[in-house]
Formats: sequence, structure tokens, C-alpha cells
Amino acid sequence: MVIEDVKSRLGQLGYTPEAADDPFIQFVVDKITNEIKAECNVEAVPEEMEQTAIDMAVAEFLLAKKNTGQDIGIDVSAVKAITEGDTSVQFGASADGQVNGLLDYFLAKGRSKYASFRRVKW
Repeated sequence: MVIEDVKSRLGQLGYTPEAADDPFIQFVVDKITNEIKAECNVEAVPEEMEQTAIDMAVAEFLLAKKNTGQDIGIDVSAVKAITEGDTSVQFGASADGQVNGLLDYFLAKGRSKYASFRRVKW
């Protein structure tokens, strides 16, 4: 996994990475890579986990930006309610809840795959 893969995935999700983001993106890439290697007891991230590792790095990056109050630029706004006469229908979670759900999914999906690649440590 390289920084360009993560930047590309961020772009797909609607976040435009800036040059100032590069050091932090590299930190997150290294963090996720080391986490996978430690949890699975392997020398390198398995090829089958590459795409999942990219999603995990994206989630870590966006969560950190979001939790520090920075705008992550992902617009998930949609119709929240429809009212017709005396009938009203409410839809789903807030935009913030939707973003959190997506990022949590990326992290949980990756961590659930560790067991498939884990090697026994003697």
C-alpha cells in the first residue's frame, strides 16, 4: 500500500487531498501496515488485504480529521423527511451519522479479516 493509493481512494469518496496532508497520510499508511503485520504475524501485508488496508487507512485519516473539527468534505446529505398533508416520513441517520457509519464499516471490515491471514506465533 502506498500513499498514492490512499489519496486516490480519498478522491473517490469526495475528499481532495492536499500536499499538506501527505505526512499524515503516510503516518496512517504506516500505522495500518504495522497493525496488520503485528496482528497477523506476517512480514508484509497480504496481497488479498491490500484494498482493505487502503480503506482502513482512509477511515483512520478521515476520522482523525473529523475528530479535530476539520471539514472532510464528504457530502452525504439527502432528503431527511417528507411531509404530505398530515403524513410525515423520516429517513435514516443524520449526515454525520452516515459518515461515521461508513468509516466504522471500513475499520471493522478490515479487522474482521485478520483471522484469515493470522499465522501462529511459536
